[in-house]
Amino acid sequence: MHDVYNNVVPSNISDLFTPTQDIHHYNTRSSSSGNFHTNYSRLNHHKNSFSIIGAKIWNRIPEVMRKLPKHRFKKKITECLLQIFLKQDSYVDVDTLNEMKGI
Repeated sequence: MHDVYNNVVPSNISDLFTPTQDIHHYNTRSSSSGNFHTNYSRLNHHKNSFSIIGAKIWNRIPEVMRKLPKHRFKKKITECLLQIFLKQDSYVDVDTLNEMKGI
């Protein structure tokens, strides 16, 4: 999505995404922040498509991070994802389970 945002992907991929600024002829908060438009669909096949999921995830990334150069963006997004996964981690090692069971 970072490459789509910076127009460094082939046209067949960039054509899957429509910047919100191209939807309206007037400024909105969404268009000025660099969001992508997501089309509404009732079909799960379309809801789970790359163009919809990619745009939704991109729109949730803070604007400050979107404007970073690619190498810094990748490092920062990786750090954020690792922090989220560490908070959500419910892994318990075998020794802890054995202690809980009294073995």
